[in-house]
Amino acid sequence: MNKGFEKTYHELEATHWWFVSRRALLKDLVCRAAPDRQSAILEIGCSGGPFLLQLRDCGYSRLTGIDISPRGHRALPRKKS
Repeated sequence: MNKGFEKTYHELEATHWWFVSRRALLKDLVCRAAPDRQSAILEIGCSGGPFLLQLRDCGYSRLTGIDISPRGHRALPRKKS
């Protein structure tokens, strides 16, 4: 992927209405499907991890994200000790 486009994508992912709305909808679906906050959740194509952060803020702790983009991996938050 073009590095300039990828950088812009990660910036837009944080604030653009489409991404914000999609994360809110998905969070609601996950909370209904997996109400146990100890459920293991895998996000495939997690980009920089904004959805995983949102789930972590809701109390989920067994979160894993994978993405093909090395830049996305660098943007992922690391596991808290």
